[in-house]
Amino acid sequence: MKKEMLNMSDITKHISWRRIWVWIIPFFVVVGIIFVGLISYASSYDRRVFPGVHIGDVHVGGMEAEELQTFLQKMNDNLVDAGITLEFYEEDVKQIVRIDPTVVSKDLFVELIRMDPAREADMLVSYQKEGNMLVRAWSALLVRVTKPRLELTSVTLDTERLTDIVDERLLPFSTQPRDAGVVITGLKPVSFE
Repeated sequence: MKKEMLNMSDITKHISWRRIWVWIIPFFVVVGIIFVGLISYASSYDRRVFPGVHIGDVHVGGMEAEELQTFLQKMNDNLVDAGITLEFYEEDVKQIVRIDPTVVSKDLFVELIRMDPAREADMLVSYQKEGNMLVRAWSALLVRVTKPRLELTSVTLDTERLTDIVDERLLPFSTQPRDAGVVITGLKPVSFE
């Protein structure tokens, strides 16, 4: 058997450039369509929260900044209306103590819990939107798939006043420490032999 050696001119005779272009052009067209689609998808959320974003269990994806700010303000108002509820058992009886998140006296109005809805809305709308358009397009797709659960960052607590109020409200349910009344008399030395 005689082995045939192919040289470069024989190889190029067998390659049909037309067949190669039939595969290359559609490949680049499909890649281009995907690329343009991702870019336009990400840019459609420039002024809105990426879909899939949650605050805890609440989905806020797709909301515009003003809509989100109104939603967060309503959440804050509901917190003020509902207050903070402490539930515990004392001698197998369920006790409920409600604490208002605002303290009002004749000279003073103090919010024990505050949130800045405008700042939160800005943070959520700008979530994962850093970098160039390609990075933002990838982030939009990633956020949609991973469905992140974010926490509010501008919530502040007046922990000192809140602690004082909780202590005051729970005082009737607490037992004050008292002397055990143990008296030791008649000690005898013990010998260790």
